[in-house]
Amino acid sequence: MDFEGVKVFASAFFNVAIGQLLQDIQSDTLNEKLIIENLSPHGETVLSQVIDNAKPYYSDPAHRQAVDTVMEEYAASF
Repeated sequence: MDFEGVKVFASAFFNVAIGQLLQDIQSDTLNEKLIIENLSPHGETVLSQVIDNAKPYYSDPAHRQAVDTVMEEYAASF
């Protein structure tokens, strides 16, 4: 993935484009296969946070259920 010229980064994009991959593959495999180019330091921070959040979400069913419950309650409050 080449991010040349990209100045704004949304965690939602990285969640869908990359974070969900951790549902099916290990993070080591993701690191080996995914080539990221021209990502700014800010983009690297956002991507790193997405990956750090996705690891326990997809590997621990109890964690996933807790996150889903909180998000459902938050959404219902609107």
